[in-house]
Amino acid sequence: MKKLFICERPYPLYRTLIRAIKSEDTLDIVISNHVDGMENIIEPIKESKLFHQVFFYDDKNYLKFYQYGTAREYSKFPKGIFISIRKLMKYIELQKKAKNICLPEGLEIDSYDEIYVNDASSSIMLYLFHQKKEVIWVEHARNIYQIKIDLPFRVGFQIMKYLEKLHILYALHGVSKYVKAIEVTENKNLISLIKKKEIRELDILKVLEKRTEEEKDVIFQIYCKAYQVEIPENKKVGMLLTTNLYEDNLVKTKEEQRQVFQEIIEQEMKELDYVIVKPHPRDTMNYEGISKRAVVVPGVFSAEIFNLSKKLYFEKVFAIRSTSIHAFSKAHMKKELGETYIRKLLYS
Repeated sequence: MKKLFICERPYPLYRTLIRAIKSEDTLDIVISNHVDGMENIIEPIKESKLFHQVFFYDDKNYLKFYQYGTAREYSKFPKGIFISIRKLMKYIELQKKAKNICLPEGLEIDSYDEIYVNDASSSIMLYLFHQKKEVIWVEHARNIYQIKIDLPFRVGFQIMKYLEKLHILYALHGVSKYVKAIEVTENKNLISLIKKKEIRELDILKVLEKRTEEEKDVIFQIYCKAYQVEIPENKKVGMLLTTNLYEDNLVKTKEEQRQVFQEIIEQEMKELDYVIVKPHPRDTMNYEGISKRAVVVPGVFSAEIFNLSKKLYFEKVFAIRSTSIHAFSKAHMKKELGETYIRKLLYS
């Protein structure tokens, strides 16, 4: 089969690279700049020869759309209601613009048997819907469809589903009529919103078990080359996965967010030689200088990639909350500290 993978988030890109090894299908890939730094990986991927064709799409319309409203603003009542309405209008505007976008040169949409997209809004995805193309919808984070959606968002997605029937807009979160199937890590405890969709299970960790150490290292080196990351060897190393605590209303200020993660490094991981700080892709805080023992990698560097290095063993992996932490199966200790940790540290 001939397949196209449109990768606009770090985790789906990681999944795509792993499945590309030893694939008997003809695979093409499109990488866009939804997350800052994604474009840096294009040349190393081309050099790897894992894909028949590698394309880049500069999604300027999406980047402009993304600026309207944050999670923190949505949660404020009644201001959040007006921001949500404005965001919906901007989404409709993004959808209209997507109908006439120029695809990367040489990308022939009609030539593919299957097209895989991320579970998020994007110009290319909306273009495919305009062309009435069915797609496979890939989770943007591990087991994201097992996480309960707040009532306002559940209602919003249902409204979008009905608005799609009225030809006003295209629905998101996998409920669009053009979503042929949804690809998840584990087909269990999924949200009811997608219960009528075909579910395809692909546990990438099980796929990794079939890959040799040399094959895993090919993927790891793609990232190291793209982002010039040097990993300390033969040392006691830990991993800290950050979360955008301020935008998610878990702390009152950005300074408190930095304080939380600094405290984890200095208290919970104090015996380690190095701590790799991996920011969430939505986390824009600069963590340089947070600790003399910290090695800060770009947020676009998917956390799961570190499992591919045979030279790395993690003594501890910590997060406040993260879907990626479960991928570190070989870590001596891994723990989600949760919101209780923040309350005890800052507000008790």
